[in-house]
This record gives sequence, C-alpha cells and structure tokens, in this order.
Amino acid sequence: MSKIEFVGKLVAMGGLTAKGGVGGWTMIVIPKAQSAKLPSRGQVRVAGTINGSPFRTTAFPTGDGTHHITVNKAMREGAKIAQGDTARVSLAVDTAPRPVEVPAELRAALARSKPAKAAFEKMPPSHRREIAGFVAEAKKPETRARRAAQTVEKLASGEWRAR
Repeated sequence: MSKIEFVGKLVAMGGLTAKGGVGGWTMIVIPKAQSAKLPSRGQVRVAGTINGSPFRTTAFPTGDGTHHITVNKAMREGAKIAQGDTARVSLAVDTAPRPVEVPAELRAALARSKPAKAAFEKMPPSHRREIAGFVAEAKKPETRARRAAQTVEKLASGEWRAR
C-alpha cells in the first residue's frame, strides 16, 4: 500500500472532562481523499510519522468516508504538538507483526501446562498482551509468580478463553 500524506489539525475528542474542559483524548482526521486509500471497514493498523516523529497506532473509520487516529501523549510530545495545532502526517498500513512480550514467570508457567499454553496461543494478540501485562505489572516477584499460576489455572480450566 502506498504512503498517505496530509496536514491536519489535532482536535479534542469525546465529551466534557470532570473539570469542565473538552475531552482528554486528541485525534486527527485523515481527509477523505487519503482515507480512500485505506480499507473502508474496520480498524486499520497504521505506522508513520507525525511532524517527523515515528508512531504505530490504529486508524478508525468514522462512517463519513474518513478515518481518524488518536494522538496520544507520547505522540504529541514526540511531535512537539498539542490540541489545536496543525501537524504533517505520513502513514501507511502497518503489516509488521506486533509481538507480545510474555514475562518469564508466565512463560515458565505456560510451559508446564499444555492446555493453558494452547488456550493462550489461540487468543488474539490483544488478549495475550492484556494477560501478560497483568502478570508483568506486579512489583514483587512472588506476586508475578502467583498471578502467572492463577492465569495458567484459569486458561487450563477454560475459565479464561479466547473470544
């Protein structure tokens, strides 16, 4: 797929915040002519640059022939932009694999249970990433080990399965 380039404005997305401001999310709309180069249905993984700063994200169809991408804090800081600013965007469909980093404790626990490992491998990457994050976010090694064991037990019993 060819590269898509455009200049767009970062706008607030969503409703009012608790403090009365407008949405905490920031997005940029991909113009109709450039959106036509993307698949029209469903989310599309994209990679590119915003003001020269690299990113990987997802483009969401809006229903009116355009797509939008959410511009998170790291992207805004990298591009040195804020809501209301105009940015130069270059992107293309991202077909590169997005590997899931499985913490050592979970990897070891899965190796001891074939049913759990099979269930884990059948899950979409987003579910595997969520499970891996649940184990990895624990600060103490014993908590990570306990979470890994609980997760493997649930996977092996079918209590936690791919959707």
